[in-house]
Amino acid sequence: MNRKKILTGLVSVFFPQRCACCNRVIVPSVLFCADCMKELPQTVYERAAVGGFLCGAALPYAEPYSTALKRFKFHSKPGGLQGFACLTVKAARERFEDKHFDAVTCVPMTRFAVFKRGYNQSEELARACAKLMELPFEPVLEKYKSTAPQRTLNRSQRMKNVRGVFRIRKSYSVAGKRYLLIDDVITTGSTLGECAGVLKAGGCSEVCCAVLCTTLE
Repeated sequence: MNRKKILTGLVSVFFPQRCACCNRVIVPSVLFCADCMKELPQTVYERAAVGGFLCGAALPYAEPYSTALKRFKFHSKPGGLQGFACLTVKAARERFEDKHFDAVTCVPMTRFAVFKRGYNQSEELARACAKLMELPFEPVLEKYKSTAPQRTLNRSQRMKNVRGVFRIRKSYSVAGKRYLLIDDVITTGSTLGECAGVLKAGGCSEVCCAVLCTTLE
């Protein structure tokens, strides 16, 4: 047995894979335990971000999935990232079965926010989705202004909060490209709509969105 296998075995003993929903210990190759797997929604949730940009969502933002998302978002990257990506890709493919994309991108965070949290959960999800879809991942957007957390604001405040805070990175050209824009959750659709609008204003030919979770408002 080589060192890598020994290390993997030790990690699985001291830091076992847990169900993304109920936190029960499970085998490393799956995301949910058998009981939670039976409860997974079989349909894709169809939403539209502000500006009319179409969005497909894999899961409702309700228990137990909301807790799973919070672990993913605020408590370091889960071992189940691959599973989250599979669900998001499934939603994207079913929602946009007749569309073809040139690349996958994500909703960005400010540099300070990434430093504070340690990672951008939307970027991690988007990178994993791009790999599964065999598409390039292009971090074409940047958030250059800090904002209040969207979860603390009402609908109208959310739209104002993200207005004018995103832009296309100088090192990228989006002209004529078709992008799949990834985020972890859609609530009012303000953030996704603002990002998609910036891409369209930059010359992108088409923008569609896919998320892991959606509120059911």
